[in-house]
Parts: sequence; C-alpha cells; structure tokens
Amino acid sequence: MNEFTRYNEDGSVDVYLSKEAYEKALVKWVEEKEVLEVEMREGVNSVLRASGENRVALSKLVNMVLCKLQPSLDEFDSMQSAVESFVKRNTVSEKNPNGFYESQKGNRGGYRFKTEKPSKTSDTIPAPSNDDDDHCDDDA
Repeated sequence: MNEFTRYNEDGSVDVYLSKEAYEKALVKWVEEKEVLEVEMREGVNSVLRASGENRVALSKLVNMVLCKLQPSLDEFDSMQSAVESFVKRNTVSEKNPNGFYESQKGNRGGYRFKTEKPSKTSDTIPAPSNDDDDHCDDDA
C-alpha cells in the first residue's frame, strides 16, 4: 500500500492522488494479466491442436506451453503454476460444465479439447427420409 500512498505538504495522506496511483497500477496489472491469459490460451490450444485426438498429460502440456511462451528463469516457476492453473480452471468439471478442455485419469489419460457428446434426443429421433416426398410434384 505504501507504494501507492501520496502525501500532502502537511504530511497527511492525499486520498485522491493515492487512489489515482493505485488505479493506474491496477489497470496496468489487469492488462498484463489479460495478455497472459490470451497467450496461455493460444499456447494450450496450439499444443492440443497438434496432438489431434490424443490426450496430453498435464505435465507435458504445461511444459510444451512453457516452451512456446519462453519465460525467463525468474518467471519460470510462476508461469508453470499459472499455466497449470489455467488448464485446470478451463477444464470441464461439475463446477465448470462450460470448460474448453476435458480430462481423463488413468491409462491413456490427459487433457484434450472438449468434445460435444450427442444429445439423447438425437439418438432417439430418426433423421428425416427423402423417400417420402409425396408432396413434391416432379411433373410440374
């Protein structure tokens, strides 16, 4: 908080200037975070696209994304955690049915893009047939 606190000439806190300093820093932080989210999404999507239908283990997925993002040595550990968190946060779960990725544990487990499962109604309702076109008059 001290880095954003601004003082008046009499030594009292200038709330308005302090608020402005914090707001500027917050806007900058949000922009950096949004850019990082986009970069992580593009990296994960690129790796999963390259894997086709194969699932990718989380550790391999994170490492391959890090290779694409090329963080510095100082950023590596935090980026590794951020990418792992990003993947888990965007994976389909009971709490997040709208995730972009799906995971499976065990043999042949790992992550991949979410696949749409056919709805139960499409399994039970037959597709319309073109054989019953009695209402069409081909001679007209």
